[in-house]
Order: sequence, then C-alpha cells, then structure tokens
Amino acid sequence: MSGLPAACDVLIVGGGSAGCVLAARLSERSSRKVVLVEAGRDTPPGAVPPDVADTFYSAAYRPENMWPGLTVRWCAGGPDRRYDQARIMGGGSSVNAMVAFRGLAADYDAWAEAGAAGWDWASVAPFFRRLETDMDFAGPEHGTDGPIAVRRHARADWPGYSLAVAQAAERMGHAFLDDMNADAACGHGRVPMSNRPDGRVSAAIGYLTTEVRARPNLTILPGTTVRALTFEGSRCVGAELERDGARHALAATEVVLSAGALQSPELLLRAGIGPAGDLRAVGVTPLADLQGVGANLHDHPAVAIGAVLSPPARQPAGLRPAANLALRLRPEGGQDGDVYIAVANKTSWHALGQRLGGMIVSVFRPLSRGRLSLSRGVDGLVAQRDFDMLSDPADMDRMVWAYRHAAALIAAPELAGVVQEAFPAAFSERVRALNRTGTRNALVARLVAAALDLPGPVRRAVVARMCEGGATLAALLADDAALEGFVRDNVTGFYHPVGTCRMGAPDDPDAVTDPRGRVRGVGGLRVVDASLMPAIPRANTNLPTMMMAERIAADWDG
Repeated sequence: MSGLPAACDVLIVGGGSAGCVLAARLSERSSRKVVLVEAGRDTPPGAVPPDVADTFYSAAYRPENMWPGLTVRWCAGGPDRRYDQARIMGGGSSVNAMVAFRGLAADYDAWAEAGAAGWDWASVAPFFRRLETDMDFAGPEHGTDGPIAVRRHARADWPGYSLAVAQAAERMGHAFLDDMNADAACGHGRVPMSNRPDGRVSAAIGYLTTEVRARPNLTILPGTTVRALTFEGSRCVGAELERDGARHALAATEVVLSAGALQSPELLLRAGIGPAGDLRAVGVTPLADLQGVGANLHDHPAVAIGAVLSPPARQPAGLRPAANLALRLRPEGGQDGDVYIAVANKTSWHALGQRLGGMIVSVFRPLSRGRLSLSRGVDGLVAQRDFDMLSDPADMDRMVWAYRHAAALIAAPELAGVVQEAFPAAFSERVRALNRTGTRNALVARLVAAALDLPGPVRRAVVARMCEGGATLAALLADDAALEGFVRDNVTGFYHPVGTCRMGAPDDPDAVTDPRGRVRGVGGLRVVDASLMPAIPRANTNLPTMMMAERIAADWDG
C-alpha cells in the first residue's frame, strides 16, 4: 500500500453523512492532517454514478452500494432479515430517499434533559442552518449558503394521488403545513428533500467538493476497510487498514468512528470496549467497561399499505423524486408527531413501481429498545443486531392506530377514482429481489404492471397475490388480533438506526461518550454519527446526523 500516509492527526472511519462533514470541516485548518477512510467506492465531482445522482432513490436498489451479509432481527424471536446499509462515499445520504426533516425542537431539548449538555434545540438550530441552502424559504429559521440543498415539490405539481390524499386529510381536520421544518404542528405538508432539480445532494457531493479534495492536508481513501483499532494502554493510537488485499498500519493522534449505529459499536466491542462480562464471555479482553456500548438500539418501526393507482393519479415521468406529501400526527394517548405517514406516489424504479403507491406508516417516537452484541461463531466473532421492535406495548398501540388512520385515508371518498385497489404490503424478500435493477426484473415488473391495468377481476387476482400474509386489508381492519399479527410479522425499520453509543452526563452509567463524542475511559477515540443519539428524533436521520457532525467539528478543540 505504497503512497498511503503513515500517520495523521485525525483518522475518520466511515465516509457517510457524518464522516464527510467531519472531513471537510476538520481539514479547514491547514495544519491538521486528516484521513477519511471509506470501505465503498468514491463519488468524486464529475464522476458521481448515475444511480447516486438520480433524484429518485434508484441507488438503493443496487447491491454493490450496500454492505454484504448484514442481518438484523426486527422483533424478539423473529427471523434474521437481510439489512441494507450503504457502503459508498456519502453513506446513507448517497442511497436514501433524500427526505430532509430536522425533527422537532422537543426532541433535542429531551437530549439535553437526558444529560447531553449543549444539544438542546437552541444550541443545535444554528448548525441545521449552517448545513443547508433552503431553496424555498429564507428568514432566520433557514440557511441560505450551506452545502446541502433543501427543496420541496410545489403543491400544484403534486401527482393526482397526493392531491387526493391532501384533500381527504384536510376534510379530516389535518391542517396544511407548507414548511414542515419550521412548523412543528401536526398536519399534512410538503416533504423537504436534499436535492436540486438536477440531482441528489449527498454529504459527499455537498461537502467533499473539488476544492475540499484539493487540500493537501486531506487524504481520502475509498475501498479501504478498518480491520482493527490499535492501542497503547488505554489510548487509541490508530487503526489497521486493508486495501486491495494488503494491510497497512496508520497512526493517528485521534480516531473518530463514523461508521454508523450498527458498525461503530461493533468496532468498539471488538476492541474490548463495552460490557466487560459480555466481552469476556465471547473471549474478548475488556479494555474499558462501558455497559452502554451496543445498547439503546432503535429505529422508527414501519409498515405499509399498498395501492394500485389509476393512470391519472400516477406520478408523471417529469416529476422524478418520490417525496411529495407526508402527515405528522398525534395518536390517541401520544404526543405531537409520534406518528408519521409517508404518502408514496411510486414505489420502485420499474413499471410496477410506477403503478403502485401507498402509505408507509411509522411511529416516530418509539419506546422499544434493542441491543447489538457479539457472539462466538464458527469463524470467529459475529455481531447480533436485535432491535426488539414493538416490545413496548405503547409502540404496538400507536402502530395499529396509525395503520387504521392510513387505511381510512386510502378509503376516503376523495380517493374513490384514484385508488383502484388497496392491500397490506411489506418489504419482503420477494419484493427486495424484484427491486434489484436489471433487465429480467424490468421485464417481470412490466408484465405484472400490465396485468394490473386489466379489468377488475384480473387486477384483483394479481393484488390478492401481493397481499402479504394472504389477508385482505378489509379482513385485517375487521380483526384487532389479525392486524396486530400483521404489524408484528411485517414491521421493519425505516433504516434509521441510532443510539448504540449514546452520549450523556458523566454520572450516567449507560452513556458511552461525553457530549463531544469522546469515548469514556479511552484516550484519542471518539464516535460521531447517529450512534450518539440518546433517542431518535421525529425525523429521517440524515440531516440530524450531519448537524451533529457540524456541531462537534465546530467545538473540536474547545
């Protein structure tokens, strides 16, 4: 691995939403030598892959953009499910749906109240403004010159399905919110997106510009995996890298884990940083006894209703992004924004995805918590990722409430000529397989789509085969136990994992880091990514993760 640096001041492990921000901001000081390591391919200016540049999230359907072999258990006792985590420069921001919510002020005030000093809304709001260029709104609540473009589809441009859902929502008393990042009220509104009309703006695209990459003190190493952290006593002094099959030792004054809420805690555990008893049980010598490493794992639980859309209601080809309309609701016994319903006007890249819309129903303030841990397998240590979704009964209650609410919207009279059939849907392995880009899948999807355009009995027969679990939507809604069973069997995360290295107060035994991401009891080591979140915000996590990196970078030497 000739040509690679032997040492640096800051080694950033992971070129995702946080890592790209840190690399750009920390290298602004010319005397600070920064190395950014990313296991996946690069997306440099002038060579951004077409699937990444696409304002529809087609990059999510390409296996080469994902880590191979990752599995999770969504519910206790459930089967292992394949999990898609981005392995590409920009991380999740290069493959996600580009939804750019910030969350509610109360989310961040709760972080501060839980011991994360300096993370209240008043403290973090300036960093949300710093990272964005809002293309629709100005004023003190929005940024105008940040690296990440934020925009929304004009309501007049919404497809027929979204317009009909909005009409039904208004009749049902859900007010229209033009700017859901400034108005914290419940209602329905325009979805903010991190893209421009001509392309995605990932963390890599926004922060790792040509000018930033030209800095002599910044080295970017794509296609490079961190195999282990290295230590002198209780201080982290670098990492062992692998690139093109060769190993390389890189010394660093400070190492930052920005590999995400599933991989950052795994790196810590493999290094002996975590619950000492659990580590000894799998043959790992403890370096620092931190009970919180891997704990507090959670995500937004989500289930779906599918809908066959009539031709006039479908999204026109000229409106490429999928994000148009969403609802933020307060369920019975809950708080504002506890429930989020994303209105999907199309569901995939192929012809069938253009015919199918629906609603993705999620609890945005989940109470259930899981854990990431290590076990000893035949080939060595293996990570177990157990979300334990819906283990808190309140989460199931709110999911059922939300599902019924979404079903009422789809059945509203305003949608009578818009939705031809509605059915219980899930992101199953069958759906995942069909969504992979390729000629064969395009042909199969075209054939199924054509069948959906045939008269009622044929269409209903095709829809019956798509009903997950075999039950119709009407049957689920008529049977509380059946609906709960459907939710439990088909719930997944929204791919927003957080919390596994959470920050907190010095006297909090479950906190892994201090509020600046510094790992307790270990010198020279930080975590800066969604792992730090004490609780998930009521938002997609991409913008909050970039905000966290901006916030920590600004106070790096403070």
